[in-house]
Amino acid sequence: MAHTASREPRPRAPAGAGAGAPRRDERRRRAVVDDPLVEGDDLARRASRGGERVRVHAQARHRGLMRAIADHADASLPVLSERLRMSAGGPIDIFIATTDAQFREVQPGVPPTWADATAYPDLGAVYLRAPGARSDQEPLTQVLDHELVHILVGRRFAPNRPPTWLQEGLAQMHAEQYDLADLRTLAQASFSGPIPLDDLERAFPKNPHEASLAYAESADFLVWLERTHGAEAVHRLVGSMAETCGTFCPPRTDSQ
Repeated sequence: MAHTASREPRPRAPAGAGAGAPRRDERRRRAVVDDPLVEGDDLARRASRGGERVRVHAQARHRGLMRAIADHADASLPVLSERLRMSAGGPIDIFIATTDAQFREVQPGVPPTWADATAYPDLGAVYLRAPGARSDQEPLTQVLDHELVHILVGRRFAPNRPPTWLQEGLAQMHAEQYDLADLRTLAQASFSGPIPLDDLERAFPKNPHEASLAYAESADFLVWLERTHGAEAVHRLVGSMAETCGTFCPPRTDSQ
């Protein structure tokens, strides 16, 4: 889960969890009504649209949005997988909540108050807000890309959890969210000083402004590494950390 300055952090995964590509004409061309997501919740009759790789769940009134999200995920997931050199590892369920209350009630963890979306690599689940439940103006497809990166990275490090700064930095890089707002956040923090990356291994601060700085620092470091030493340096860093993760990575929690 993100950024600020004069905007809310773009929360991604209380980070917090490929199969071969199924034939396109066999996927997501039909909406069905499936079982309740949470008993008694008003998503009890939610429509599902999906296939072997991505399944999207929401209220039936969001069929158009579901189709757009399913099509975007279907196209974006193999691209992200190739860029990260990580397998999708199995199906991914994307849940779209209509209200803030639904967003908080239907997922297995407790998201930060500023969270716009969450991802659970262990469960292969992403939780998004429908446009009417969002205050962030960032495109929902860009938010989805951020969460898909969390799924890929989380599965790559399983059964351990990657350092939060690495997880979030990669998500921002590959969702193309590192921008001028991050640079402003870093500039404003120059007076008080940065947060040491060691302090960002297990979790990000709960305070929205401190969380924004944590997101900005994480992305800034990886962007610097890529621009200075090339994309291969980032791949080597991730690969090395994944291979040695058992000795120093923070333990996985329910929401990771």
